[in-house]
Amino acid sequence: MRREKLTFDHHPLSEFVIEEQEDKRIEQATIYKDNLPDNSSVLPFVDSSRSVVSAIPEKRDYQKLTWFKKHIARFIIVQINPFAMSAESRKEDPYPVWDMSNYAAWFSYLSGNQGEIFNLTLKLQEIIKGFDFFKNERSGTAKILSLSFPHLGKEPYKLTEISDGQKALIALYTLIYCAPDEDYTLCIDEPENFLALPEIQPWLNALFDQYSEERSHGQAIIISHHPALINYLASSSGHWFERTDEGLIRLQRITHEQDGGLSLAKLIELGWIYDE
Repeated sequence: MRREKLTFDHHPLSEFVIEEQEDKRIEQATIYKDNLPDNSSVLPFVDSSRSVVSAIPEKRDYQKLTWFKKHIARFIIVQINPFAMSAESRKEDPYPVWDMSNYAAWFSYLSGNQGEIFNLTLKLQEIIKGFDFFKNERSGTAKILSLSFPHLGKEPYKLTEISDGQKALIALYTLIYCAPDEDYTLCIDEPENFLALPEIQPWLNALFDQYSEERSHGQAIIISHHPALINYLASSSGHWFERTDEGLIRLQRITHEQDGGLSLAKLIELGWIYDE
């Protein structure tokens, strides 16, 4: 990252820039006090591989920056990778990591709210044939997350022993039914991976219901190339990102005004949407 600038109502809050001067690399991060854009402080050291916001101290004079930092921390960004999901946990994690590899540790944390786990279990009983309940039992210094399928006449299956599609479904429904109580933003990259259309459609319905309710505490951003997801969600709540020849990103809300009898997904496939 060579340049970053954060503003509020056109007033600067923070700025980071890398400049080359006489064969020297100059890095400078500046933060500005609330409502006092002329009163700034230079941060002594920043990691240029990360946003300068991560290094901002929480002080009374920087309340806007502090609010922004806390709000960004409530983004849950995932691209589910069932191959990485472990059944073992040695600690409790309050949030999932991007590939859901710490699902067992996140589940251990979520188990503190048995009401949420109960609702999740009831929903998964409808979705995954034969599933009965979770077991998260201690084994030595770790806990092992397993799932019970009584009709198979076998000991509970470890999370790593079920199919990739089943792991993806468990992760997706957990993201809905065990979401945080405070305001948050859920970003999921290609949730349809590892799943067939009949499996992803009920989840889409549940997601839409969850975030359409007035009492909802969050919002969801879905990134997808799947025609079913595009046709289901994009016409009502989709946005089209396009990179211009100048390297800028242009954002437009998707509408169905130029359908011509074709589905929205087909228009995108043909490149006819917003084609100038």
